[in-house]
Amino acid sequence: GNDDESKENVSGGTTSNDNHHSYEEDEKIHSAMKYLLAKCCLELKLYGEAEECLLGDCREKFRATTTTAATVAAGNGGNSSKAMMMNRKDMDQWILKTTPCPIPNGAAGLNLLGTIC
Repeated sequence: GNDDESKENVSGGTTSNDNHHSYEEDEKIHSAMKYLLAKCCLELKLYGEAEECLLGDCREKFRATTTTAATVAAGNGGNSSKAMMMNRKDMDQWILKTTPCPIPNGAAGLNLLGTIC
């Protein structure tokens, strides 16, 4: 291969010089950053911002999930407006049932959220 793109490592395989992360690695980094930002906001007594750091992406994922469920329900003769009107309690249940946990840093993020709220 081209020396600029890859190098042979000691075990005989090749390693890439580019620093691209997998999607999962990017998600872990993003999650850790959101958690730390929420922790900083909490220490600065910016409770609303701290909550948004932890729940912002989660709300988007929940909306996407419930929109998909509403579309399926409407297509199957269900009541799409009822499926779209998910309340906070429904989101709380969704958070606890979703794997992996959609809150940044999982259990630690849930603990921090409990401190904030």
